[in-house]
Amino acid sequence: MCVLLVDDDALDREAVRRALTADGEYEFAVIEADTGAQGLRLARAEKPDCLLLDYQLPDLSGLEFLAELEDEAGEVALPVIKLTGTADAAIAVEAMRRGARDYLVKDSGRQYLQLLPAIVKRVLQEERTLREKRQAESKYRSLVEQIPAITYIAALDAPDKLLYVSPQTRLLGVAPDAWLADPEARLSQIHAEDRERVQREFEHSRLAGEPLRCEYRMLTRSGKVLWFSDWACLVRDESGKPLFLQGVMTNITFAKQKEQQLLESRELMRSLARHQVDVREEERSRIARDLHDELGQMLTAMKLEVAMPSARYHDDPPELSEKLRSLLALIDSTMDSVRAIAADLRPPVLDLGLVPAIEWQAQEFRRRTGIACELALEDGDIELETERATAVFRMRQETLTNVARHARATQVEITLTRDQGMLQLAVEDNGVGMLAHPPHAKKTFGLLGLRERALMVGGEVGIDSRPGRTTVCITLPVAGITMDERPA
Repeated sequence: MCVLLVDDDALDREAVRRALTADGEYEFAVIEADTGAQGLRLARAEKPDCLLLDYQLPDLSGLEFLAELEDEAGEVALPVIKLTGTADAAIAVEAMRRGARDYLVKDSGRQYLQLLPAIVKRVLQEERTLREKRQAESKYRSLVEQIPAITYIAALDAPDKLLYVSPQTRLLGVAPDAWLADPEARLSQIHAEDRERVQREFEHSRLAGEPLRCEYRMLTRSGKVLWFSDWACLVRDESGKPLFLQGVMTNITFAKQKEQQLLESRELMRSLARHQVDVREEERSRIARDLHDELGQMLTAMKLEVAMPSARYHDDPPELSEKLRSLLALIDSTMDSVRAIAADLRPPVLDLGLVPAIEWQAQEFRRRTGIACELALEDGDIELETERATAVFRMRQETLTNVARHARATQVEITLTRDQGMLQLAVEDNGVGMLAHPPHAKKTFGLLGLRERALMVGGEVGIDSRPGRTTVCITLPVAGITMDERPA
């Protein structure tokens, strides 16, 4: 260890040198100077590990010497131990305030020499620790100031007070010093619509010691809106005492823009799908009317034309009568098929109301599949506009079709209720459950279409499935209320 000793008293220098070189733990190399000017030259040229400075020098005082050692930042980088006489203790304290690390009082019995090696070693250890700390801080600062995010340290004793913030604040058109100097500066740049919410979350995290996770908008100096994701956590010391809140503000504007574009694209696709559904329902209604009116009338006319010769000839000749009866039966069968197709396309019973339509649908399902179908419906009819009534009818139709195709059920229970502006349709079966058919086994366009149709009318679909019981619950608002406005 290199120690620079600046003292104009030759005997004192000799005593100090002996005390240091006699130490058995450290090997001290002592450089001596008897004036302040010489000491300054050696300090700059040799760059010693420690400097022992006497206050009374022939050309400079100890305080003047320290002033000459200051760097551009006004700090004394070299660790200095002040050596002073008994009457100079107050001056020694002032020297420490100016940058000296410690001091020793030269007593007449020179007992201070016994303490000197230990004090020098302690100061050197503290200097080494301080240097390592500064290097770590420098590495940390270099790291955080290169990442594309604003890193900050917030105090716990005062709201919105920052202890450190990285230079990336310039992304918002503001220097980091502005946020450090004014606790309200950062808060004032948060978008007015988000400010109160964000302030509550900041305060809760600060007082409760819980991590902070929130997203909000900030305004640049030019008025541009940027989105940030703010993640912060509480830092504690080894004893668990809270020290400060350390956080990172990441610019997520691009992701938010893409998210908004995706939402707009999804809404556009749903609008297109809604339009296609409306067009399809209109086309079904038109085809059903054409089948009923035109084809039905033609079949009726054909039946009359065939019935007339059948009534005239009776069984003479028998072959002709048999042919006419077969033709009449074929016409009747065709008329039944036409009515069934027209009813499937657009059941006329739907014009009578939702409850009669569901009752008719359950009856037809029972007749076609043989599966028992129990109903628990609202007393009286439920008035819905055409779009919602048709949507409920089609969703229930799709649900029953899935039961018939996949569930292997023997019983279905259908419940229709209305409460506080919400309509709920539940279809429960006692089949094998959806777990028997893994999602990758078959395309699940039926369930996807069910959910999308519900979304088109502001509703949602919930599915609870296990072996022996599967419930599909469809909830949607009646006219004049949306899902976001439904009662809590």
